[in-house]
Amino acid sequence: MRKILGIFFIFSLAFFYYTGCKTVDEYTGLNSAQIVYDEYRDSKNKSSSGDSDSGSKTSKTGSKSKSSDWGFGDDDNSDDHYIQPDDYFVAEEELGKKQYVYVYISKMVTPATKATKNEAKFMRVKDSDELWSKLYWKTRPAIKSDIKIGAVVICFDGNNEDDVNMPPKDKGQARQWNWFMTKITDTSDLHKGFVTTAGGTKVSLNALRVTIK
Repeated sequence: MRKILGIFFIFSLAFFYYTGCKTVDEYTGLNSAQIVYDEYRDSKNKSSSGDSDSGSKTSKTGSKSKSSDWGFGDDDNSDDHYIQPDDYFVAEEELGKKQYVYVYISKMVTPATKATKNEAKFMRVKDSDELWSKLYWKTRPAIKSDIKIGAVVICFDGNNEDDVNMPPKDKGQARQWNWFMTKITDTSDLHKGFVTTAGGTKVSLNALRVTIK
């Protein structure tokens, strides 16, 4: 009888232990394998999140570095006519007694020296053609005191409104369309906002440039 009771007691303990463990699993909704998997998943997510953050920072840092290296977004310091500080207007012929000559926005490639007969080499911005010339100027937008009869001016050509040449609307126009050098011949329409140049061309006051001596 005692033997039977002992066996029964052992089975009772085993049953209690089994149902107790199962009750814990049911309460938590997890088993050992599930717990291990969730811990792995959490660890993986944290790792991925860290990699993502790191990648994001690297990307931003890389972009910043690249911007710094290449000058992306840098201000070109251009003026109201989109002319940059290192731009020159270059002519292939003297104005002389002509009504006008075309001039080209260009970058200097080789400075003038005695060896080059005082000619400098330039690359034209609009088409990358290279030319040698001794006729080149740094310029600035004209101001009121520049507007005089006979004054030599550089004018934008192409943006025309009501028969008056207007300044360029954007960088593309300024750097791809034509400019010409001419002389002011009539200032009687200053109150209307323009002057007349050789050949009868009317030019808006804010489309004029003068050379810097």
